[in-house]
Amino acid sequence: MWRGDLLFYISSDANDAPKCSLCGFERIGLEAGESKKITVPIGDSAFEIVDENGIRAIRSGKFKLYAGFCMPSEHSGFNFSGEAAIIIER
Repeated sequence: MWRGDLLFYISSDANDAPKCSLCGFERIGLEAGESKKITVPIGDSAFEIVDENGIRAIRSGKFKLYAGFCMPSEHSGFNFSGEAAIIIER
């Protein structure tokens, strides 16, 4: 059985937002040839941005949601320019 953590990262188009932040995860296990449907809740806090004064606020705008087994980076082959993203507008 293969086991791993499916990670969900979110990024915002806001200039003062971090490049990405972890917003959910699910530990999964799969047997060879098995597929599985999972549901991971993404709370409102995933859409918060903390300003320079430490104040949290939910921002509107475009967000990209990514799922993968590692943090997005150019070295991992899982990055924010790929097509495996879901665009969310709030």
